[in-house]
Amino acid sequence: MLCFSEYVDFLGLASKQHLCGSNYGFFIFFYEAIIIKINNRIKKIKMEGNLKFDKKDMLSNFELYLGGVFITFTILVTIVNVFTRYCLGFTFFWNQEVALFGFVWAIFLGAAGAFKHNMMMGVDFLLQVTHGKVRKAIRLIGSILVCFITITMLILSSSYILRSRKITPVLEISYKWLNLSIIIAFIFMSIYSVNKVIKEVLICLGKLPEPSLLSEEVTDIIGEESK
Repeated sequence: MLCFSEYVDFLGLASKQHLCGSNYGFFIFFYEAIIIKINNRIKKIKMEGNLKFDKKDMLSNFELYLGGVFITFTILVTIVNVFTRYCLGFTFFWNQEVALFGFVWAIFLGAAGAFKHNMMMGVDFLLQVTHGKVRKAIRLIGSILVCFITITMLILSSSYILRSRKITPVLEISYKWLNLSIIIAFIFMSIYSVNKVIKEVLICLGKLPEPSLLSEEVTDIIGEESK
């Protein structure tokens, strides 16, 4: 019998295989943070020896927890469909559309969580070869550009989605409910990017210490994963 931590590992592996098989492998890193966060929580529970509801952690990382729910839902729907097809000889006509909804919401919630914890892919060559005020200026300019991009994407995606009239072919559900995940993700990213710009300004003014190239969030995650 699988323990809960092994079950979470299975979900992560199954999700990756499902994504790669569906040509969505590029988006795997978007919700990698969700699986890491759940695994870290399990390890903390094992160390403390009790299952305690951490409301503060859930509120500060609610997009990851909610994304984990959508991942679990998507995998379970897919497993049920495979079982009914090969064992019972029938499939649910709504399975693909429901799985798609869960999959897309998991991706964009994971994207917001990964952005919040600085887990997005990036090139830090200029930061590695510069120091002092030059590095601080580059960090500030980069944060401003990212903030501009996220806000622009929020405006453009909102405008496009609100004008959409497309519905799903089987359940006839408006695609607005599917694409709403994009708007929510960019709302969170815009908020987080504005906070990062403010933080970089304070760093340039000397009111906050300059962090290392490897962010504290990622350092904590890697540290916990290596134990």
